[in-house]
Amino acid sequence: MLLTVFFVKDSLVISNGSEAQASLITFNSLVSNQVAPFITNIDNTYTYRYVEDIVKQNSLDQNARALVIDLDGKVLLDSYDALLNTSVDNYEIKEALSGNKTSNIYMYNDDYLLYAAVPIIDRDNIVGATFMSIEANHIFDDINRFMEKLFIIFTTAIIVSIFISILFADIISKPIERLTDSVKTITLGKYDAKVEILGSDEIGELGKAFNIMTTKLFQVEERRKKFVSNVSHELRTPLTVLSGFV
Repeated sequence: MLLTVFFVKDSLVISNGSEAQASLITFNSLVSNQVAPFITNIDNTYTYRYVEDIVKQNSLDQNARALVIDLDGKVLLDSYDALLNTSVDNYEIKEALSGNKTSNIYMYNDDYLLYAAVPIIDRDNIVGATFMSIEANHIFDDINRFMEKLFIIFTTAIIVSIFISILFADIISKPIERLTDSVKTITLGKYDAKVEILGSDEIGELGKAFNIMTTKLFQVEERRKKFVSNVSHELRTPLTVLSGFV
């Protein structure tokens, strides 16, 4: 059961993480497609404001941070306005500027962050990349809550299993103990010993066989006693005659 818990947790982490990554990449791709026609003319104030509105609105909708980056890694737009005109360099952005969509989950100061980057393509040319980061604690919080419930269920199942095992062990061991006591009684010469048969299972069949055996042993013992008694009686008369002659 413990191995199952760990296996289920790993499976959920992989499954939920992959789903969240795919979802962010998809949303990021939509943003990339919206801003792609305007990147080459982003120096224009009106174009910049329009692209900025697109990025910030989508960032707000997803509760994510969004960056628009040019081919040199320079931040053209930041939904938080903190990294404007600075250079950023991470694995996801490098992959996006190379034409690949990529996403990963990282842990910083006990918090999980989900990164995703996709290339901005205008007329079959890569002109930049969009990068999004989002807090991913909820993914693992949901998994941890599920695992807590699963652990409680498994713990309860283990306790019930132990109780049932003890109960069945007692049910099985009691007839065997009575059978053992009867065998000890037979070793003392009491061949009329019997065991109580309470069922028709294997233990019950064993009890029946034991009772048949003790019945036959008792009959043999009775015949032995009768034979010894008869022999003693038959020998008594000739022995008396011999004793008289002597």
